[in-house]
Amino acid sequence: MDYTDLLSGVRYDKESKSGKIKVVDYVGLSGKTHYYNIKFQTSGNIKKVSRAQILNESAIDTEYMKAQTKKKKRDKKKEIKTKKEWTTKYLHNTKNILVLDLASESSGYCVVLDNKISDDYGYFYHEKSKSSEPSNLVQRLNYMKHCIIAKIKEYNIDSVVIESLIFKGSKHVLFVLSQIRILVLDYCYDNEIPCISVHPLSWENSSNKGRFKSLDTKERSLKSALVDYDINFKQLFKGENDNETNKKVWEDVCDAYLLAQYVIKNRIE
Repeated sequence: MDYTDLLSGVRYDKESKSGKIKVVDYVGLSGKTHYYNIKFQTSGNIKKVSRAQILNESAIDTEYMKAQTKKKKRDKKKEIKTKKEWTTKYLHNTKNILVLDLASESSGYCVVLDNKISDDYGYFYHEKSKSSEPSNLVQRLNYMKHCIIAKIKEYNIDSVVIESLIFKGSKHVLFVLSQIRILVLDYCYDNEIPCISVHPLSWENSSNKGRFKSLDTKERSLKSALVDYDINFKQLFKGENDNETNKKVWEDVCDAYLLAQYVIKNRIE
């Protein structure tokens, strides 16, 4: 018997469970089984199969199936990630936003009304006591919480934006920032107010656009605000006393303002 009778030539003239195939060549006999190399039209994969598999149209492109399974898993993960980002990175159907540059001593804020920067931007300040007693931190956090809640109620705020919490090398700073952040997130959750976090580098890079590299981060932001929006935050918010001036409260307002500009342009869907 001529076992080359199944060879296909150039055409995909046979069927399999994975679609059209062509028989490339006859491999030979192994035991009592005759083997051939076939090529799948869909993937171009070549596989060694038995004569019976060709005649029964039962050959399966297992490599292609594995690749498709992996692709489906990747696509599923991507879909889940996209949905998560959609929920955590973007504001939807929003008009009135409170944007915050949080801290326990001086927090900058900027109010956005009808998706436009309003005239209300500034800072909340509560002087840090020289005492290291925990009660002092609680007082400052409580003050910040009430200031933020008052702004939310005053403007019927429907969304809140805060910076992502990143480690900057000081465990104490990280601890304090996490406290005020939790207060805001908890209030927003209880009152069903969407709240998103924005990584500092996202809005800083967007605002500075690679300019003013000779300046430090805060000075770059102040310069960007002056050049792009004609606002001299250092002049507008000098501080009402030496403590506020030494704290450079104008930097907090500037950061909140530029963060608000970034959110309006990039984080509203």
